[in-house]
Amino acid sequence: MSTDNRRRRSFSPGFKLRVVAEYETCPSDAERKDILRRESLTRAQIEWWRNEALSVLTDRRRSAIGEKRNQDRNDVKLHSENERLQNELAMHNRAAMEAVGMASAIVEVLSKVRA
Repeated sequence: MSTDNRRRRSFSPGFKLRVVAEYETCPSDAERKDILRRESLTRAQIEWWRNEALSVLTDRRRSAIGEKRNQDRNDVKLHSENERLQNELAMHNRAAMEAVGMASAIVEVLSKVRA
């Protein structure tokens, strides 16, 4: 058989994960060799696939950590904005109470003048 006629095999991610999981859970080297023989694979392929899977998991973890950091930054920003708005509201409330007090005093003075 000529090497020119051989096609390179491709494997689905599901197949890779299944074989790596099966390979990793084998208690003995003999069972691991049986898997390699059965699937016509090499140990290097299994190691490559395991590293690929770990890389994907690590990338996802980094992404999740990045999202958490962004959320934390956003939470701090929102907390600061909330605090600023509460202070502004308190200032407006004090001004409104002073205005109500002045209006009340004016009404009292006017009622005495008319009486």
